[in-house]
Amino acid sequence: MGICNARNYMAPLLPLVRAGKLRPARIITHTMALGEAPRGYAIFDRKEDRAIKVMLRP
Repeated sequence: MGICNARNYMAPLLPLVRAGKLRPARIITHTMALGEAPRGYAIFDRKEDRAIKVMLRP
């Protein structure tokens, strides 16, 4: 969640992730079911519980 033009960053970053030089999972602080999306957005918006990134599982 967040405002970012991710498509601009995909091409230069994806090779670094594949090579193991970047580990994006390090910034995921919360993982929730898709049905908990409203709660996840609230946690992220308020930066509760030291939230950096909230990942939603389908």
